[in-house]
Amino acid sequence: MAKKKRQMIILLIVLAVVIAAIIAAVLISNAKKQDNEQEQFLNSQHLSLNDLGNIKQINFQYMGENVLLQKGDEANWSISGMEDFPLDEDAVRSFVEALETFHAENSFEATESLSAYGLDQSDISITAVGKKGNEETFLFGKQIDEKTRYLRKGSDDKTIYIVANDLLHYMEGGLNGLAKIEKIEKYFRANIQSISIGDFTAEFETVRTAVKDDSGKEDRKSVV
Repeated sequence: MAKKKRQMIILLIVLAVVIAAIIAAVLISNAKKQDNEQEQFLNSQHLSLNDLGNIKQINFQYMGENVLLQKGDEANWSISGMEDFPLDEDAVRSFVEALETFHAENSFEATESLSAYGLDQSDISITAVGKKGNEETFLFGKQIDEKTRYLRKGSDDKTIYIVANDLLHYMEGGLNGLAKIEKIEKYFRANIQSISIGDFTAEFETVRTAVKDDSGKEDRKSVV
């Protein structure tokens, strides 16, 4: 009797171990399935510009200011029409990297007009051009909260994306936000020809004038 009882206890223990192993296997399988589904969801929502290859041109508009960045043969960036503008290469490189890894947090089909999302006439946009000439355009809409806002791709007026505001930090400063601060004053002194305020316009001209130092030696300096 005691022997049968002992065998029964051993059988129950083995059965419990087997059941526990099955439950663990099911839980692990479900966890992997959820991870795969989440990864697929994130990938489906990703707005990466990596398919452009190496980005060679970025044209962004922010609140009326239009800036066209172009990449030269030696991987140096410049402003179109202002090639000698003192760009901060580190700031531009960070901007490009942020654009290449740009992604959405969520997306949905538009159920209202684009104006409801601030996307009918966007005053904030980016168009990036890849090495092969292919391009992507992103139009930014209303801000949802402190961290996110609406966005749509230029070629799609049906899908609305929710994206982080991080990319806008590189644009909100315009030219000044991408410039080397220590060189910007010197650049504008050398390049500004006039300033208009209302009906008043001041014209500037740089001339060379002779100036004598304390020793009586003549030196020519530029004066605005």
